[in-house]
Amino acid sequence: MVRNEDRLTIDVTLNVRPLARLLLQDRNWVELRWIDGTYSTTYRNMLWAQADFRIHGIRLSPYGAAELFYDAPSGSWNQEWYTAGVQWPSHRIFILDIYYRREHCSACIPQNWNVGGVTLNFFFGK
Repeated sequence: MVRNEDRLTIDVTLNVRPLARLLLQDRNWVELRWIDGTYSTTYRNMLWAQADFRIHGIRLSPYGAAELFYDAPSGSWNQEWYTAGVQWPSHRIFILDIYYRREHCSACIPQNWNVGGVTLNFFFGK
């Protein structure tokens, strides 16, 4: 049982738009952790691609991502997450995000997870 955990994260994200409707991202994330006084490091790399479309006046943004995890104490790439979804922004008020994620973790029980989700983000202000 973990009694005390301190964590410092460093996140660097590169964004590129090779085409006006295509967004590519490469996020690199390092977690420096001290769990009950023992130091541990995890590195995460996520590649993301998103396209913008307008169909019959409705704006949609389908996307896909792959995220890999490196666990320093075990010295292995032990997790992969694959995500596909679509975002529907509406009048700069909210974005509805519907997605499916497949998670694989070789060190976890169970090793595989299938997750479906819906997220609603609201935007306030000007």
